[in-house]
Amino acid sequence: MGIYKPNEHWSFLLGMGGEFAKEEDYFLTRIGVEYGYELPKGWEIFGTFSYDFKWNAYDSWGIGLGIAKNFGGK
Repeated sequence: MGIYKPNEHWSFLLGMGGEFAKEEDYFLTRIGVEYGYELPKGWEIFGTFSYDFKWNAYDSWGIGLGIAKNFGGK
C-alpha cells in the first residue's frame, strides 16, 4: 500500500495485494482516501473509505474508523 499525504489531514491510498481463503484466492487492487485528526500526546483518530477491485471476482467497498498512536518524534 502506497500512501500520498498532500496535507495535514488527507491521505490517498493505492496498492495491490491478495485475499486468501480456503475456497479461493483473489488478487486485488485497492484505492482509498483517509482523513485523520491529531489528538494530544501523539494520538490520532481517522476515518477511511476504500474500494477493492478483485480480479475476476466481485468488488467490495470498505469504511473504517481507527485510532493510532505515534511512537516516533516529530
